Order: sequence, then structure tokens, then C-alpha cells
Amino acid sequence: RPTLQKNLRLRSKVSMAMREFLTYNHGFVEIETPTLLRLTPEGAREFIVPTREPGKFYSLAQSPQQFKQLLMVGGFDRYYQFARCYRDEDLSFNRQPEFTQVDLELSFITIEEILRLMEELLTDTLSKTTPHLKMTAAPFPRLPYKEAMEKYGSDKPDTRYRMEFQSLDHIWKQYHGSEVIQHLQGFKVKQWEAVRSSLTGQQKAVLQEELIRCSCNHEGVGVALITHSQINIVKSGENELHAIQQLLHEQQEPFNKLAFEALDAVDGDLCVIGACKDSSLRETMLKALGSVRSQLAVEMSKAGHLVLDPE
Repeated sequence: RPTLQKNLRLRSKVSMAMREFLTYNHGFVEIETPTLLRLTPEGAREFIVPTREPGKFYSLAQSPQQFKQLLMVGGFDRYYQFARCYRDEDLSFNRQPEFTQVDLELSFITIEEILRLMEELLTDTLSKTTPHLKMTAAPFPRLPYKEAMEKYGSDKPDTRYRMEFQSLDHIWKQYHGSEVIQHLQGFKVKQWEAVRSSLTGQQKAVLQEELIRCSCNHEGVGVALITHSQINIVKSGENELHAIQQLLHEQQEPFNKLAFEALDAVDGDLCVIGACKDSSLRETMLKALGSVRSQLAVEMSKAGHLVLDPE
């Protein structure tokens, strides 16, 4: 009960601080747009609300942007609202049927201006509501899409833990020189054996299933977990990557050694390797590695072995 009360009080303070900043510091107007709308052809599925008239329905707003043009034409060049959004989608850890978002609408603004505004909004709000927390000073670090995919396999990576990807193409050429694959990428997980030893048999089985699930969504890509003494093929294509799977098993010791040296790993660490047969599948391979990276971080956090960067 005290924790829930604390969260609700903090949410109230954050909302008030944001309203004061946007209204008094930047001249925004808070405007509330309707929730019951006509059905609009957008990305997410919408909830339907029946009316008293047979065969007629309202749609719950999945996002408040529908009224943006009308308000802009009406002379409100910058406004905001704490909008309730409704989306009829499958549940996940970062998605639910209804949620609140702070929606800012501005006209004639550049990318740099909107980024600077959001940085100021966050730093001002958090300094007033949670002054005890250390926050990165503006400007915040910016990560281009290409760099984010190359390092983390995601366009929204959690950079609090390292596990950055490295290209291992040179190893493959040195090790085999085959044209079976074109790209090899990998990252290391420190002290994985300590994490693994703390898991029960059932937890290990669940972890294996999760790793297969998050990597098997990507066809034409192989993913392998490598320790000093073992290679575990999480996922490999039935035809194109069969040669990779066979090669790793036939000559695992030298490949293990080269992979560990390239990733600067030591005994007790885990190396996660991704492979694809041609350049068109490179981003797909990176996404598969990114999914595995996130899942491993979840398991390490549960076991108390995930070290977060204080910065």
C-alpha cells in the first residue's frame, strides 16, 4: 500500500511539473480532444463502442493526432494534452489496452528544436520531482539508427548494460574462407557460468525455449551460444546454414578460441554468435542477436548478476 501511494503521488507531481513547464516556460496551451471518434485507418486496431442506434458504433481514440490539423488551422501552433489512448492489441511487457501519453503538437519546428525541448522538459521535471536521482546532463547522448543496430540489434536499445556487438567477419575468413555465409557478428556475456549455475533445471529449460523463440522469428539466420567447452546452436536455417552448424560442431575448439579472443572473453563467459548467408539478411541477423541479448539480460537480472552502467 505505501509503495502504490508513493507511485500515485509521484505521478501527480510529474504531471503538474510538466504542465507548468510547457504552459509557463514555452507558451503551450493544454487542449483536450474527444475520445469517441469515427473509425480511422491507422496502424493499431481500435476498440469499438456500440451506440443506441442499431448498427452504429464509435471508435475509441488510439492516439490524439486526428485533431491536429484542425487545431493548427484554428491558430493553436503549439498545444499539449495528457491523452488517454486505447489500442486493441495483444498484451506484452511494453503494451497494454489503454495508457496515458503526453502528446505535444508544434508547427514549423526543426528536429534539433524538438530534441532540445524534450531534453529541457525531462531535466526540469525530474529535477523538481526526483532531485535525489542523478541524471545525464543535456544534451543527451544520441545514437543513429545504423549505429544502434550494429551495436545492439535494436532501434531502442537498453544501454545500461554493455553486451555490445562486434563484427567477426575476419574470423570466418581466417577460419574457413567459405562463401556459405557473408557476415558473422557476436557479443560476450560476462560471468555467464555463475548465472547458469544459479538456475534450476526448469529455469534452464525455460531459458532455452525463450532463446529459441526470440531468435526463430528471423529466417535465414543462425544463432549459436559458445563457451570454452561447448557450442549450442540455438537456431540454424534448415538448408542455407546447415554447413555452419556442421562446421562448428566438427571443429569447435579452434573456432571457440578465435571467437573468445576476438570478443575479449575469458573462461566462464558466454559468446553469442549470429551468422547470415548474405548481406540482405544482415539486419535480420542483428535483430535476432538483439532479441537474444535482451532475453539474456532478463535472466541475468533475475539471478542478480546483471551489472548496470551507473552513467
